[in-house]
Amino acid sequence: MKVNLKIKYTTVLLILLSLTVFNIPYLSQTINNIITLALEFVVTAMSFKFKETFKNIKLCWAIGLFLVVSVLCTILNRGFDSVTMTAIVTNYKYVLLFCVVRTLVDRIGLINVANTVWKTFLPFVVVSSLCVLVTMGNGIGGNEVLPYYLTGNKFFVSYTNMAFLALCHMQDCIFKKPKHRKIGTLTLTVVFALISLIAGCNTGLVGLILMGILLFVSDKKGKLSKVLTKPLFYCLVIFGLTFLLIGTNALLQSSAFQDLITNVFKRDVTWTGRVEMFALALVAFAKSPIYGFGMNSTYISDILGWGNAQNGILKIMLDFGTIGLIVFGIVCWNVFSHKKVSIVPIKRAFPMVAFLYGMAVCCTVEINLSGMFFLGLAFVNSLKSYNNSDLNRKDLYLRNTNRLLNENWYFIYAESL
Repeated sequence: MKVNLKIKYTTVLLILLSLTVFNIPYLSQTINNIITLALEFVVTAMSFKFKETFKNIKLCWAIGLFLVVSVLCTILNRGFDSVTMTAIVTNYKYVLLFCVVRTLVDRIGLINVANTVWKTFLPFVVVSSLCVLVTMGNGIGGNEVLPYYLTGNKFFVSYTNMAFLALCHMQDCIFKKPKHRKIGTLTLTVVFALISLIAGCNTGLVGLILMGILLFVSDKKGKLSKVLTKPLFYCLVIFGLTFLLIGTNALLQSSAFQDLITNVFKRDVTWTGRVEMFALALVAFAKSPIYGFGMNSTYISDILGWGNAQNGILKIMLDFGTIGLIVFGIVCWNVFSHKKVSIVPIKRAFPMVAFLYGMAVCCTVEINLSGMFFLGLAFVNSLKSYNNSDLNRKDLYLRNTNRLLNENWYFIYAESL
């Protein structure tokens, strides 16, 4: 008997791309940059095998502009140093996510892409979640304040679980019937919420609950999908919540709001110093409003001795100024702008839309607009590869399901001679 092990070219490409969103928390930033850069180089070289890549480079212009702005703002503040390299490596990763995901969705369909990413995430999710359970939230590294698990701290574990929940919900080979999908979504939401609770990540807990609600109440006709995929609606949520939170003193000082913080989240009314950090962030932004302070600004920690902006939008403002904030807004608007896309692919990608709304809510009190978030944006952005005429295409979303059911779980098949 002769056994031939074969792994598809697109599978290898997607696995390597998926690995770029992970860092090894026990290694230095420089080592992580080198590893990520190596992965990016291989993914870039492999992606140019497909002619669609050249077209998608132009179509993904918004995220490319964000790369240019982020790097320029960092160079203007710091020159060429290790932080500038981090800006290049990190933001080029986002460009790759957009271009490669869109290219492969165009070639093999959304479900096949999501299926491979889901399988790549699976061991990380399982091991990290087990680390949380076994150590009862104490971690296997880091420190008492912010312990590390396999792939990162409690925040990264929670956000990875949120992305994994979205990827699972997209798989018809896991949940074949709508009833099974709702039961599975509810079960995973409860399990992952428990993981976040044990790890002490209240932010992830809120994000997971919001995701679970959106996925559970999504309707067959896609009315909710149509509303939540409007670019104006999403931008109002991700920007509006932040500006409402940091700009309305009445909200921070209201008794109902304080009761929510102290009794539900078990935090002090300053959100463990967040109110002070928000104020400092605004003061810092006023000192360099155009192009900020560059990637990974340490303005707040330099003053307080600890901490950061504690808000995803504020971090972009501090790092890249008004220019960066505007370009980030353009990226979000551009991702959700797909007027010619039929309701079929929109409904299929709705779990990622729910994930992005969960991340938008979480970013009001944490810095989470990074790899996982941009992976979600890349999936929703890939819907532009489909229009109404694509309903007759061979690799249509619904038809991909039948292919998935016939594929081996580990992408490997045995051939006997």
